Amino acid sequence: MKSTEPIDALNQEADQLRKKNPAEALSLALKAKDAAEQIGYSAGLAESLLIIASAKWQTGLFNEVESYAAQALQIFERLGNKLRQAHALQALGLAYRKKGLIEKAMQSLQEVLTLAREMDNKELIANASNNLGAVYGILADYAAAADLITESIETCRQQGDALGEASALSNFALISSLNNDYEQAIGLYQEALVHFQAANSKLNIARSTLNIGGIYLKQKKPDLALSYSRKALALFESMSYVGSIGIAKHNIAMALIQKGETQEARCVLLECLRLAEETGDKFLYCSVNLNLGRVCVKLVNRTPNHSERA
Repeated sequence: MKSTEPIDALNQEADQLRKKNPAEALSLALKAKDAAEQIGYSAGLAESLLIIASAKWQTGLFNEVESYAAQALQIFERLGNKLRQAHALQALGLAYRKKGLIEKAMQSLQEVLTLAREMDNKELIANASNNLGAVYGILADYAAAADLITESIETCRQQGDALGEASALSNFALISSLNNDYEQAIGLYQEALVHFQAANSKLNIARSTLNIGGIYLKQKKPDLALSYSRKALALFESMSYVGSIGIAKHNIAMALIQKGETQEARCVLLECLRLAEETGDKFLYCSVNLNLGRVCVKLVNRTPNHSERA
């Protein structure tokens, strides 16, 4: 067998880049995958597949994550690598959540948490608790969601993980928002934003900015919602982060509807629909279609009938 060191080096470099520069990470991981396949290097192949899945997630190509993560999981299970098995399951769980497959998401993320506790891996426990809590929030089980996310926050604080804590605070804000406690949600998002700004985490700064805009949208404050959503959109576009560009544009469209600018909102929603189809974001796709229907009804009701035009 040829030396595996160049493949390991490619994977290591790709893994370091996957959050800061996912496009470059993807390129390196694809090279590692091809090289690993040529020499039958299972561990290197699984690692590259998992990094590809993560890079696809980071760039917002959610519909392409599942295939790579599932392949990686099979190999890691065969190799008995529990840590990377858990990471592959986490990628699958997040992909399922985006595709609206909530039961599958919960099952995968619960497996991650079980493995994390078995290994007493604090970082993984924090991540798994946070992600699983968000799923419970989608199911409106706010008590379970709060317990899990609180565990994540406390674990991150014990480990000195400011970014992990900020991520958990963001999910706690989501739960507060779903429970209609908008003031608490804004406060939590702003607290998370401070952490992200301190770490110069551009993607998370954009996400927090978008989330704050989303709260203002729920509070029927369209001017503030537009301001935050447009700032977030500019950041996402500067990073070519397709997955959240559609969400930002959707928020902009909803704010335009609140301002009575229905025709412009319709144009923005049509672009959102294309992006939702491209990324495989089931929640965005359903929401855009629902709101497109409402906008079309408003536009039809505004149009004079034939006798009025005559």
